[in-house]
Amino acid sequence: MKLRKLVLVCLSIGLMQGADIRLNDAPANSFQDAFERGLIYGHAGLLFQQSIDKAPTYGDINLSLGYESRRFMGYKFGAEMWLIPKLYEGVANDFRKSQTYFEMSQLYADYYNQYERFGGTIGRFRMDEEWITHFNEGLSLSYDQVPNLSLAFAWSLRNAYITPYFSQNYKVFGEYQSGKVGKWTGGAFYLRAKLSIPQAPITLTPYIYLVPDFFVAPGLKGELDLPITKRILFKGMIHLTSYVELNDQRKAFNSSGGGIIWAEGGVDMSWIRIGAGIINTPKGGAIYIDGFGQKTPFERADGVFYYNATTPYVFVSADLWKYVSLYGAFRTSILDSQSVLNWEARMDITPIQNVRMGISALGVSNPTQAPSKFGQNLGSYMIFRGYVEYHF
Repeated sequence: MKLRKLVLVCLSIGLMQGADIRLNDAPANSFQDAFERGLIYGHAGLLFQQSIDKAPTYGDINLSLGYESRRFMGYKFGAEMWLIPKLYEGVANDFRKSQTYFEMSQLYADYYNQYERFGGTIGRFRMDEEWITHFNEGLSLSYDQVPNLSLAFAWSLRNAYITPYFSQNYKVFGEYQSGKVGKWTGGAFYLRAKLSIPQAPITLTPYIYLVPDFFVAPGLKGELDLPITKRILFKGMIHLTSYVELNDQRKAFNSSGGGIIWAEGGVDMSWIRIGAGIINTPKGGAIYIDGFGQKTPFERADGVFYYNATTPYVFVSADLWKYVSLYGAFRTSILDSQSVLNWEARMDITPIQNVRMGISALGVSNPTQAPSKFGQNLGSYMIFRGYVEYHF
């Protein structure tokens, strides 16, 4: 009983830090035991969003409830749902521009063979690959039996972006973007290998990302984690991707070839991380590559992967006194004669265990035709948020 309480406390702390929900994988005695000793988790929160210009203003109650069984004979199962009732909205339809009332975010079966180091998940579940993130409906496979090498395959039929501050139901590829040309109902395919160089702080990740009727994007990502002192770590990254359009209607815009050249560097200290980077896309761009997710330092990457775009950026994050976390980032995406400006800032406070409260703000100035994953291009706007959440 004491051990189970300790596991539950650790999971609650992980929730507050934004960690993935995972049980202790100690094996259960039977399927009945696995389900009986599973974990019920969730959260209840209040969100208030005030916007300037065309972005939505609203308040809501956001609730989530999930369950994850223990593992037996390699198998475990899970489910999760979100309910987001509206409190108020600034004008009609403001709430629906940023939130959805209900979604079954997870419903999955998971298998892992600890001896062969092979596993897979099917259903609705979280993915965290380079271009496929958040909740996805599909299949993932992994294999890491070979030393210093891991292999993974992911297929996402539909993707859902669900957070306390913004949520969209499961959609097929192409439905997220404004200014889209068609949509693809067969899903996105991602295959990658991750190689850790022995005796060196370097990791190489070659991959291929394919969305039929949209694009194929082979890429290579190199990461460096170099200790400078006992408390200072230099983190560097170079990411190269080719982007080839597969849709006849859009090939004219991509005739010169597209892709991404991305470099980033920064230092991690015991309580603060500071970094900067630059992302360049040639004339052909990589306009839809972030349709199912992206890993820039920004919530909204409008314009970053547009045609002939260059985006320098900076970011900083800090943890103060173990109760306060701060984050800030700024970028400008230069597109020919126009530019997209974007900044964001956030402060989270954890006054007591399982309770998080905070404020955040972001601003976007987008006079271009670059599409947005967050609905219609709103031009210039600012969003201010206040929130409080209880996790269990």
